[in-house]
Amino acid sequence: MGQKEMVSVGLYRASSISELTLELDANSSLELQKGLQIQGNYQHPLFRIVAKGNKMDVYLSKTLLGDFTQLVCRSTPSNSVVLKPTKPDYKGNRYTGNLIITSEKGVLKMINRLDENDYLVGVLRGEVGYDKALALYQVHAILSRTYERYYQWRHKADGFEVCDQTHCQVFKGYFDYKPYHIAVKTTDNIVVRDSSTGELAELLFHSNCGGQTNASEDVWKSTLSYCRSVDDTFCLSSQNAFWEKKISLEKFCNKLNITLPVDSLQHAELCSSICSFSNDRPHDMELMGKHFRMIDLRSRLDLKSAWFDWECRDEFVYIYGKGFGHGVGLCQEGAIRMAALGYSPEDIIHHYFTSVKLTGIPLLPREISPTYK
Repeated sequence: MGQKEMVSVGLYRASSISELTLELDANSSLELQKGLQIQGNYQHPLFRIVAKGNKMDVYLSKTLLGDFTQLVCRSTPSNSVVLKPTKPDYKGNRYTGNLIITSEKGVLKMINRLDENDYLVGVLRGEVGYDKALALYQVHAILSRTYERYYQWRHKADGFEVCDQTHCQVFKGYFDYKPYHIAVKTTDNIVVRDSSTGELAELLFHSNCGGQTNASEDVWKSTLSYCRSVDDTFCLSSQNAFWEKKISLEKFCNKLNITLPVDSLQHAELCSSICSFSNDRPHDMELMGKHFRMIDLRSRLDLKSAWFDWECRDEFVYIYGKGFGHGVGLCQEGAIRMAALGYSPEDIIHHYFTSVKLTGIPLLPREISPTYK
């Protein structure tokens, strides 16, 4: 695949938005219909858009401009617009590129079509946060670009490529934060590919692996040759490396659909150690005559990860766990630590993903970043 220039993002698709406001910046514009366009100005005109079946009522201040079937808002990074849902009420974001707004059965549908690099800036804001080493932002720019290109078919039936939720990648619109822009620019067009096939890699990441990542098939059915289990000490001093949870013995048994112990023998069987954290991540276990997968137990017990052990005291079960998330691919808290220690983006990616290669325009010289080795 060649260089990708534009991305189509479905906005707020996890909610049924029936009303929103749209604030135009200078030189941005709102097209109400072909040949009818309103230019933004330095007064920042504020429009209210209300879904009415398959049409929309559009107000400028309190004046109804009419009902329309499609609205197109055009802007640039220097002249962006602010879109804010009001029913239900959500925090708004600033957007650049084109916003296409329609209504379907009283629900507003919003698509942001924008330059790929501007999209990546919004993903870095949503997925990574602030005040991190530049190398970390570069890693996520590369991973997020690869992810978006790999999954550009994901919402094809909906008329866009990716959504702005965790289902794809969290995207929070345009943001003028210099480290994001530097990271995106210095990794321009770089993606990660499977070394053996040359195809784009299906890159995955999680919060904290607890000291050892999972192979992809330990969590899902698919086997990804570059998502192998690797030891990782970089994340162990982070906040999500270790956790505890307390649950009543009765609730524990109910969630696992096993019989509440009635004697000391059954109690001992239930409370015997399953892993003691002395070996690699456990993936399956036998308990009270039943077979369980650890990932299923994580879901049933609402735990941070599928790497845990427990003990019983009185009428309670104390669960001790490691890590946060599915554990496959890049460990974010480990990568944060690696970047802070001076590892390069290539070092970090190759630590968490085996048998991959980075392709595209080379990174700029390393002296641009004091975090490089």
